[in-house]
Amino acid sequence: MSHAHYSIVFRHDLRLMDVAWHRHFAAEDVGPYAQACKAEFTRQGFHPGYLLRMDMSQSAVQPQDAIAMFRTHFEGFPRARRIAAIGPLNYGVDLGQVGGGGEANIHGGALVELRGRGQSSRRPDKPLPARD
Repeated sequence: MSHAHYSIVFRHDLRLMDVAWHRHFAAEDVGPYAQACKAEFTRQGFHPGYLLRMDMSQSAVQPQDAIAMFRTHFEGFPRARRIAAIGPLNYGVDLGQVGGGGEANIHGGALVELRGRGQSSRRPDKPLPARD
């Protein structure tokens, strides 16, 4: 599923929801994006416990009004088992702000470590596959 703001690919073999944001979201863009995510998530037969990769390397930091709308529109969305966040160089992501309950350290555009609930999930031996 592709749109000017984002693309979403569901990898059933990995139970992976692979999301890429292509630019900033305005607050009014978030509702339709959330509806599309929820509809496709259901249509694909995904359920809680999936893997989520968020590639934000093209969008950087979202505006505060959009972040507030993400919180509102994604409340109750099924939880991922693990989240990998990809951002531009030296970009940090606080996953607690969007309900992930953890913190990601990103260096050089690659996920270095993802922590949540007192654990480190750094798994250099089991990286996610490259995007197609």
